[in-house]
Amino acid sequence: MMSAPPVTFDLLLRGGIALTSDPVRPMIDDAVIGIRGDRLALVTSAAAAPPELAARRRVDARGASSRRAS
Repeated sequence: MMSAPPVTFDLLLRGGIALTSDPVRPMIDDAVIGIRGDRLALVTSAAAAPPELAARRRVDARGASSRRAS
């Protein structure tokens, strides 16, 4: 049985918190965000992410903050 080819992104962010526009799930802890070109191609939790994810660039966002100074 052949395995599926890896899903490939230009940029893969892992471990941050994603804020969504979905009222049922407004926030995703331990998020996985895949970007292709200038488009979001994947926004999900690490638990729900496909096992085979490949990317040209990976960023570990655990503990990172995107808060802007005033």
